[in-house]
Amino acid sequence: MARIPSLRHDQTLFRDIDVFEPAYVPEQLHHRDAQTRELVFLISPAIQGASPMNAILRGPPGTGKTTTVRQIFHELTRTTRDVIPVYVDCRQDRTPFAVYRTIFEGIFNYTLPSAGRHPGDIKESIVARLRERRAALIVCLDDADYLIVAGTYNTLLYQILRLYEKWDVRKPGIFAVTSDLSLNLYAEADASVRSVFHPTEINFWPYTKPEIRDILGDRVRQGLYPGVVPAPILDRIARITALEQ
Repeated sequence: MARIPSLRHDQTLFRDIDVFEPAYVPEQLHHRDAQTRELVFLISPAIQGASPMNAILRGPPGTGKTTTVRQIFHELTRTTRDVIPVYVDCRQDRTPFAVYRTIFEGIFNYTLPSAGRHPGDIKESIVARLRERRAALIVCLDDADYLIVAGTYNTLLYQILRLYEKWDVRKPGIFAVTSDLSLNLYAEADASVRSVFHPTEINFWPYTKPEIRDILGDRVRQGLYPGVVPAPILDRIARITALEQ
């Protein structure tokens, strides 16, 4: 049996290993132009000094919901001070304290300790920064169904969307994201929330095999050295991925 050569400690197959991290934001977002345009349309009033609109993003896992939001939020952070976008992973942050802490950290780029601050104080700090910058807040609640399980969904939507009633700030926007196609996030909101939560529903359909091939090919080119994944292997991966969706 032929001996398989091993890599030396100073060798690697990766040009950039971060490309394969779940939180990686690609330079180019493939095959989500329609969804991107819809989200940008909902955000555009905030850039013009008004309030953003709300959205519900629905689609099976792996259909680009999180990546699309992250890329738009990254671009907003880079190009304007009129909007403060904050991404919240509700798998990890399910309580009002945890969500407000993440919003605080997204605004101030400062990590709060897990205890020692009252949620009301955190909220007031958030509002003070919004007033100072005269900016609109947009919060993405990714995997918002976890908030429903935790019993905090209505509380958080109500409090965030009604910040403008207690403080002199622009009305925030919420992008609620779910991969559970059997769940209606709007129907889960109670009457007090629905009075201020009027979302546009944006659907993310499964990628086709050619689309998956484009996405994987882009990641391979950015993250691996040439020849590491031959084209036939990439085609096979794309085919299997498309079948498993």
